[in-house]
Amino acid sequence: MKFDIRSISSTGCAVEGFLKQEDFCVRIHEIECLAPIQLSGRIEKTSAMVRAQINVKTVFRYICGRCLETCDKEFCEHLDLHYPVESQENYIDIGEDVRQEILLGFPDRVVCQDQCKGLCPRCGVNLNQEQCGCGKNE
Repeated sequence: MKFDIRSISSTGCAVEGFLKQEDFCVRIHEIECLAPIQLSGRIEKTSAMVRAQINVKTVFRYICGRCLETCDKEFCEHLDLHYPVESQENYIDIGEDVRQEILLGFPDRVVCQDQCKGLCPRCGVNLNQEQCGCGKNE
Protein backbone atom coordinates (compact mmCIF):
# COMPACT_ATOMS: atom_id res chain seq x y z
CA MET A 1 0.00 0.00 0.00
CA LYS A 2 1.84 3.05 -1.33
CA PHE A 3 1.37 6.69 -0.40
CA ASP A 4 2.69 9.75 -2.18
CA ILE A 5 4.47 11.75 0.54
CA ARG A 6 3.83 14.99 -1.35
CA SER A 7 0.06 14.46 -1.24
CA ILE A 8 -0.12 14.12 2.56
CA SER A 9 -1.47 17.42 3.88
CA SER A 10 -0.40 19.09 7.11
CA THR A 11 -3.53 17.74 8.80
CA GLY A 12 -2.79 14.20 7.60
CA CYS A 13 -4.95 11.75 5.69
CA ALA A 14 -7.08 8.72 6.42
CA VAL A 15 -5.92 5.21 5.56
CA GLU A 16 -8.44 2.59 4.47
CA GLY A 17 -7.57 -0.50 2.51
CA PHE A 18 -6.66 -4.15 2.36
CA LEU A 19 -3.59 -6.28 1.85
CA LYS A 20 -4.08 -9.55 -0.04
CA GLN A 21 -4.16 -12.63 2.15
CA GLU A 22 -2.38 -14.65 -0.57
CA ASP A 23 0.71 -12.48 -0.10
CA PHE A 24 0.68 -13.17 3.61
CA CYS A 25 2.47 -16.46 4.10
CA VAL A 26 3.20 -16.74 7.83
CA ARG A 27 4.23 -20.28 8.75
CA ILE A 28 3.23 -22.80 6.11
CA HIS A 29 1.09 -25.65 7.52
CA GLU A 30 0.83 -23.95 10.93
CA ILE A 31 -0.78 -20.53 10.44
CA GLU A 32 -3.05 -19.52 7.55
CA CYS A 33 -4.55 -16.12 6.83
CA LEU A 34 -8.28 -16.58 6.14
CA ALA A 35 -9.30 -13.04 5.17
CA PRO A 36 -7.76 -9.98 3.54
CA ILE A 37 -5.79 -7.88 6.04
CA GLN A 38 -7.92 -4.80 6.74
CA LEU A 39 -6.01 -1.56 7.38
CA SER A 40 -7.48 1.62 8.81
CA GLY A 41 -5.92 4.60 10.47
CA ARG A 42 -4.16 7.85 9.77
CA ILE A 43 -0.95 9.13 8.19
CA GLU A 44 0.59 12.43 9.27
CA LYS A 45 3.63 14.27 7.99
CA THR A 46 6.06 16.70 9.56
CA SER A 47 9.08 18.20 7.83
CA ALA A 48 11.31 15.29 8.81
CA MET A 49 8.97 12.35 9.50
CA VAL A 50 5.91 10.49 8.24
CA ARG A 51 3.94 8.71 10.95
CA ALA A 52 1.41 6.00 10.15
CA GLN A 53 -0.94 4.91 12.93
CA ILE A 54 -2.61 1.82 11.54
CA ASN A 55 -5.17 -0.61 12.94
CA VAL A 56 -4.77 -4.09 11.46
CA LYS A 57 -7.55 -6.67 11.47
CA THR A 58 -7.90 -10.15 9.97
CA VAL A 59 -8.57 -13.78 10.89
CA PHE A 60 -5.92 -16.50 11.14
CA ARG A 61 -6.31 -20.28 11.32
CA TYR A 62 -3.81 -21.86 13.67
CA ILE A 63 -2.78 -25.37 14.57
CA CYS A 64 -2.58 -25.51 18.35
CA GLY A 65 0.93 -26.24 19.62
CA ARG A 66 -0.43 -28.45 22.42
CA CYS A 67 -3.43 -30.44 21.09
CA LEU A 68 -2.85 -30.07 17.32
CA GLU A 69 -6.49 -29.00 16.72
CA THR A 70 -7.18 -26.17 14.29
CA CYS A 71 -8.79 -22.98 15.56
CA ASP A 72 -9.65 -19.60 14.05
CA LYS A 73 -8.73 -16.41 15.90
CA GLU A 74 -9.35 -12.80 15.06
CA PHE A 75 -6.19 -10.71 14.88
CA CYS A 76 -6.41 -7.03 15.90
CA GLU A 77 -3.32 -4.91 16.36
CA HIS A 78 -2.44 -1.21 16.44
CA LEU A 79 0.81 -0.27 14.69
CA ASP A 80 2.71 2.99 14.98
CA LEU A 81 5.14 3.22 12.04
CA HIS A 82 7.66 6.01 11.43
CA TYR A 83 9.42 6.90 8.17
CA PRO A 84 12.09 9.57 7.72
CA VAL A 85 11.34 12.04 4.95
CA GLU A 86 14.19 11.97 2.46
CA SER A 87 14.42 14.41 -0.44
CA GLN A 88 14.84 11.70 -3.10
CA GLU A 89 11.89 9.62 -1.84
CA ASN A 90 8.41 10.46 -3.07
CA TYR A 91 6.54 7.38 -1.83
CA ILE A 92 6.32 5.19 1.24
CA ASP A 93 5.01 1.64 1.11
CA ILE A 94 3.55 0.51 4.44
CA GLY A 95 2.48 -2.95 3.19
CA GLU A 96 5.75 -4.76 3.84
CA ASP A 97 6.23 -3.07 7.21
CA VAL A 98 2.73 -4.12 8.30
CA ARG A 99 3.52 -7.68 7.22
CA GLN A 100 6.81 -7.69 9.15
CA GLU A 101 5.18 -6.29 12.30
CA ILE A 102 2.50 -9.00 12.23
CA LEU A 103 5.11 -11.73 11.71
CA LEU A 104 7.21 -10.43 14.60
CA GLY A 105 4.13 -10.31 16.82
CA PHE A 106 3.28 -14.01 16.51
CA PRO A 107 4.28 -16.15 19.47
CA ASP A 108 6.61 -19.09 18.86
CA ARG A 109 3.87 -21.47 19.88
CA VAL A 110 0.19 -20.67 19.36
CA VAL A 111 -2.39 -22.43 21.55
CA CYS A 112 -6.14 -22.74 21.03
CA GLN A 113 -6.85 -21.60 24.60
CA ASP A 114 -4.75 -20.86 27.67
CA GLN A 115 -6.23 -23.86 29.47
CA CYS A 116 -5.44 -26.32 26.64
CA LYS A 117 -4.37 -29.65 28.18
CA GLY A 118 -2.67 -30.90 25.03
CA LEU A 119 -2.05 -34.52 24.09
CA CYS A 120 -1.10 -37.41 26.39
CA PRO A 121 2.60 -38.09 25.78
CA ARG A 122 2.02 -41.85 26.03
CA CYS A 123 -1.16 -42.61 24.07
CA GLY A 124 -1.76 -39.36 22.15
CA VAL A 125 -5.33 -38.76 23.38
CA ASN A 126 -6.50 -35.14 23.20
CA LEU A 127 -6.92 -34.41 26.92
CA ASN A 128 -9.35 -31.57 26.16
CA GLN A 129 -11.85 -34.06 24.76
CA GLU A 130 -11.42 -37.22 26.85
CA GLN A 131 -9.58 -38.76 29.79
CA CYS A 132 -6.43 -40.68 29.13
CA GLY A 133 -6.67 -44.45 29.83
CA CYS A 134 -2.98 -45.32 29.89
CA GLY A 135 -2.34 -44.27 33.52
CA LYS A 136 0.01 -41.49 34.53
CA ASN A 137 2.03 -43.48 37.08
CA GLU A 138 2.96 -46.43 34.85
